[in-house]
Amino acid sequence: MKVHEHFILGAVISAIMIAAGIGIESALAFLAASFLIDIDHLIGYALKFKSIDWKKAKKQFEGHELAEVPILKAFHSVEFLVFTLVLSLLGTAWFFLFLGVGLHLAIDFVQQQFFCPEQIRKKGKRSWSIVLFFLKYGRSGAE
Repeated sequence: MKVHEHFILGAVISAIMIAAGIGIESALAFLAASFLIDIDHLIGYALKFKSIDWKKAKKQFEGHELAEVPILKAFHSVEFLVFTLVLSLLGTAWFFLFLGVGLHLAIDFVQQQFFCPEQIRKKGKRSWSIVLFFLKYGRSGAE
């Protein structure tokens, strides 16, 4: 799912939350988490290719041209989800941040498993775990 689609879905759910009486702080935490975790795509691209060419990065992630190149996406990991779960113990807004990250990851997982072309799924180097990424690709996978 593209960033703007994550944003729109997050905004709609956040608006429903506010209408349901959930605080604006919690709704904004949910909204932010639902799309801002995609920044790790750009960070991973910049570290891997030593470039901040956002047009090429966008082409890679939308067109899947370099799907076989491993790029660490730390915010798209089970470890980050667990981290946000631990943060959720700090208060309600943190819990909604956790829910926003969870929604984002769930949507990405469903899209990859059911809507991504099979050849991309087979060649893809996506890892849902930071630990497994480094075990499989070593440090060079993140550089």
